[in-house]
Amino acid sequence: MKKLYIFGNGLGRAFDNEFYSLTRALQVSWGENGPLSEEQRQLINGCLDDELVETEADAPTSEEQLRDLQRVVDACDLITSFQGRADCQEGWLTQQGLEFPQAVRRYFHHAASQFHDLNKCLPTNFAKSFRNFVREHRPHIATLNYDDLLYEAYVGHDIAEGHLLRDGFFGEFDFDRHKRLFKPKKEGWFLHLHGSPLFVTREGVDRKLTRAQLREYNGAEKTHLVLTHAKSKPSAIRSSTILNAYWQELDRILSKPTEVTLFGYGGMDLHLNRLLSETDDHVKVRIASRTPTKKRDARKGWNKRIRGKDIPKENFIFLDNLMRFDQW
Repeated sequence: MKKLYIFGNGLGRAFDNEFYSLTRALQVSWGENGPLSEEQRQLINGCLDDELVETEADAPTSEEQLRDLQRVVDACDLITSFQGRADCQEGWLTQQGLEFPQAVRRYFHHAASQFHDLNKCLPTNFAKSFRNFVREHRPHIATLNYDDLLYEAYVGHDIAEGHLLRDGFFGEFDFDRHKRLFKPKKEGWFLHLHGSPLFVTREGVDRKLTRAQLREYNGAEKTHLVLTHAKSKPSAIRSSTILNAYWQELDRILSKPTEVTLFGYGGMDLHLNRLLSETDDHVKVRIASRTPTKKRDARKGWNKRIRGKDIPKENFIFLDNLMRFDQW
């Protein structure tokens, strides 16, 4: 049975809770030294959920607040695509409307980039046990976060050089070629299910920036990130060729006997929960999370989120510190 690990934000939060806070990243990118002008901040603020934002000057602090913002971006992109096909002299959007999606993408990209710091590395013991696990079991690895802690843990080692984990990139994104080269018994996939600030589109070609290049990139071109309310995430995924390929591959992985470990995942991504709920009995689920106040209630909550999966008590791994995880 192939192993699949899906890592949520709990990985970074267990390592450095303050640095890997989404609230902190959104606020830093909203500030005066961020990518947005005052006019753009006002426009974005007008798209935020009024019930969740206290004042017009406040930055968003969570994905839930970004629900309507993603809808506006999707609408502008759709209108622009129709306008390109229509035979008309007059534009359908104002200049401001044309530029708005790019401003939002710069904001999202800048926020996601806050989690990339070349000085941040997983604890030595955890990183070493992760690499040994990959070498022994050749699992699939998927992430729902924007940090590169796991990526940093295996780049420069035989795992990267020997393609023990594949992400679909040879400089340019070429997932079909990787699938032809993929050897299930010797390799696994590394899928950034919610994207990465390293993923960009330049001149119509999907590419991956190097970690060093990220500092100079302003996110003005098309990016591949999912940073929005849970109900809007599927549309953000569909708009990205990279993320579409990753989720399709995840679906294929779950069509075969698989042991899924949800590591540091809070359970709030409805599209992932639905996908797991639709799998047959050949998919086994484990939960690795921080120790909850009430373990019994936590187990019940997971069985409600992933309907159709009665997760056995022994498949819950609760730890006060996830960096001490050793039950690979």
